Amino acid sequence: MPRRYVARQRLCLRATTDYWIDDAIGRPFFPVEKPVDPGLLKTLECDIVPRLLEDVPNRPDEKQLEDNPFLCRFAMVFDRAGCSPSFFRAMWESHRIARMTYRKFPKDCRPTEWFVEHEVAMPNGEKVSMRLAEMGSLVGSGKDAMWMREVRKPTKSGHRTSLVSTGYGMDHVRLAACMFTRWCRENFFRYMRRHFEIDLLAEYGVEDLPDTERAVNPPWREMDRTRNRLTGRLRCRRADFTALDMHPESEEDPEKYREWVRKKSGTSGRGRTFGKGTRRCESRNKRRSGTEMIIFYELVKKETGNSIRYLL
Repeated sequence: MPRRYVARQRLCLRATTDYWIDDAIGRPFFPVEKPVDPGLLKTLECDIVPRLLEDVPNRPDEKQLEDNPFLCRFAMVFDRAGCSPSFFRAMWESHRIARMTYRKFPKDCRPTEWFVEHEVAMPNGEKVSMRLAEMGSLVGSGKDAMWMREVRKPTKSGHRTSLVSTGYGMDHVRLAACMFTRWCRENFFRYMRRHFEIDLLAEYGVEDLPDTERAVNPPWREMDRTRNRLTGRLRCRRADFTALDMHPESEEDPEKYREWVRKKSGTSGRGRTFGKGTRRCESRNKRRSGTEMIIFYELVKKETGNSIRYLL
C-alpha cells in the first residue's frame, strides 16, 4: 500500500485514505476510498461534488438561484487542506456551491472591540455563547484572489480562529455554527473506534490496484523534494546575508569587524548563496521537464501497492 501520514500515531505508515461525507450533525452520507490519494481538492472535484449535486435534498431551483445572486445550492465544510481561492471561485461560478474552511495564515489583527457576544444555535439544537467578528477579506493573490466572508472567534488562550466562506447569503452566526461543529465528525469516528471497532472492518487481505490508476512519478517526487530542500536552504542563506548587511560592525573594533567579515564571506557568503540559487534553478528545470503523474503499470515493483480488502 502507499505510505500515508497517520495523525493518531504521528507516523508515515502504509495506509489508504478514506473521505467520509457527513451531514451537519455528523451522520454519514457516503465514503470515498482512495488507495492512491490525489489530494482533497481533486477528490472533491471529481468524486464528491458530482454525487452531492445529484443526492443533496431540498436544494433551491434554478429560478430561486437566478432571483437571489447570493443564494447557494448547498454549503460544504472541510479542513484547511481545501483552502484554495481558485477552487472556491470555480465551485461558486460553476455550481453555486458555498465553501467553508479555516483560513491559512490570517495576517491582520482585528481590534478587540470588533468582537461581539452571540448566542449560536448549533445544528444539533445546542446553544452556545461565542464572541465573533465578521468582515469581508480578499483571499489569495493575482488572478486567483477572491472576495470572501471571514469570521473570527477568539479562544481562551488568546488565539483567534479564522474561517473563510463563500456563503454570501448566510448569516455569520450560522457560518460559525457550521464551522465549529465540525468536531462532531471526529467524535463520531472516536465513538465508532471505541464501541464498534470500526478499524477491524479491514482485514489483512489485499487487492491489486488497477493498472490504469494514476500516481505520482517517484523520480518527479524526488526532484520536488530536492527543489523544496534547496529553496529552504537558500531562503535561510539570504536571510543571514541580509541580516549581516543590515547590521554591519564598525571598523573601530577590529576584532568584531574581522568576525563580521568572516561570517559574511564564509557561512553566509554571497558565493555560496549564488551557488545554492544556481542548483535550485537546475533542480526546478529538471522538475518541470519531468512527468508528474504516471499510471500504476509504469511503476517499478517496489513502488507499487495494494488496496485493503474490507469485511463488508
